[in-house]
Amino acid sequence: KSGSPLAVKYPAPSTLEEHHCSLTECLLTEPDGVLRNLDDDQRARLLDLIVYAIKGTFMGLHKVVVEDVRALRRPLDGEGKRTLVRGLVHTADLSGQAFNADVAQQYGRNVIEEFHLQHLRERADNIPFTNFMCQLQEAGVQAKLQHGFMVHIVQPLYQELAALLPEVEECLARVRARASEIDLERPERWRGLHRSLP
Repeated sequence: KSGSPLAVKYPAPSTLEEHHCSLTECLLTEPDGVLRNLDDDQRARLLDLIVYAIKGTFMGLHKVVVEDVRALRRPLDGEGKRTLVRGLVHTADLSGQAFNADVAQQYGRNVIEEFHLQHLRERADNIPFTNFMCQLQEAGVQAKLQHGFMVHIVQPLYQELAALLPEVEECLARVRARASEIDLERPERWRGLHRSLP
């Protein structure tokens, strides 16, 4: 929306992910880089997998990633492993609420502040607002945003991954615990509340 050089170079909808792919390819294809001992075919296949996984972090693909992970069955074939890698990278990208309470709450506050600052920038630049980033200085709006994110976005992905990899159950339990800490009737009591937005 901003017309920034990054947005022009990597058009919507997945500007950030395309930027990440480009930077990753640049870093990994340096002549003396970490992939220097791979032959051309190995390097190409690995880069293709990495780019596929990074593009899978685009939230517009979230439901597809969840459904693809749900459909996985052991033993995994080559395409199944590729799907799993994309699911794992997407899960890691959404992992902030899978940590202990102090880390998760600070992570959440940082995200809320980032969204709030983006809203202020959109307002200053007179461009259309991203609706869910509006009014984040209100406790109820923050609580509803974080609770909805955990319950409707993060938990379904972690549930599907835990069905395939039981080790993920511990992370899923922490996400559920973080969501249960939010009382939408009394959001001002939530410890994860950002009380000092600029």
